[in-house]
Amino acid sequence: MSRDTVRTSLDAVETALEHFATSLDRAGFADGAASYRQMADVVVGQWLWAEERGARDLQPRFLRIAELAGTVAEQLRPYVGAMDQLRGIRGLASDAWGIEPGSVAERVVNALVGSESGMTMRELRLVTGASTTTLRRELDVLAGKGLVGRGDGPRGRYVLTGSAR
Repeated sequence: MSRDTVRTSLDAVETALEHFATSLDRAGFADGAASYRQMADVVVGQWLWAEERGARDLQPRFLRIAELAGTVAEQLRPYVGAMDQLRGIRGLASDAWGIEPGSVAERVVNALVGSESGMTMRELRLVTGASTTTLRRELDVLAGKGLVGRGDGPRGRYVLTGSAR
């Protein structure tokens, strides 16, 4: 395995995940989740109502819904598992780089990872929600670890260094 092979693979995975996320967004996938949760609450409530009243003739319909829900869950589960595995890279990177998960430092690194040309202090404040004082302190720590540096240009953009990229 070479660095170029890994870069090519990462480019392909990033493109695939961006396409997948965009497709889900365009399809209203996230927006539909609340509707499906509400639907599930209603159907479970209806099942309880039917059980209390002895409406056994409805049982096959409830079982069919349970079967369909199982089919959907089985189709989604591998995707969720794969995404959880990939999301775990954040924790691995945080451990390897000595960054506390959920910290301002992690938010800074995550913001810079997603930035093509680095970010100004103002942009980092907006993205992380941290104060300038806190950001300066965290950026100094990250710079000391060789993870963040100042990019070229007049606006003082912060970038990930080679050891973090």
